[in-house]
Amino acid sequence: IKNTVAQQVIFLGSGAHNTLIIYDIPGAKVGTFSSWTVLVESNDFIAENIAFANNASNYDDRVAGQSVALDIRGDKATLRWCSVYGAQDTLYTGLDRVYFYQSYINGSADSIFGHGS
Repeated sequence: IKNTVAQQVIFLGSGAHNTLIIYDIPGAKVGTFSSWTVLVESNDFIAENIAFANNASNYDDRVAGQSVALDIRGDKATLRWCSVYGAQDTLYTGLDRVYFYQSYINGSADSIFGHGS
């Protein structure tokens, strides 16, 4: 969804091992805040049973630099039963609140970053 105004955005998958959104753009090429696989700019975003990944340079942060898989810039985002994979700077929490329930975040350095709580 791009350039769309929505009250709430919801991504529902059929399990984090079955539903994967993946891209391979390295932050070393485009900069950290343009290297995301998925960018969320909506409040109250919900993701359930889905995985997000940025596999730039095979998850090697020494080559790819920052490789953001999920960039959340809205308040009160919720991830339930989700997985997030990347190299350095895997998940950006922005400045607002992000809730995690039985979710898995994996990165090689600074997996979760941002000022969110």
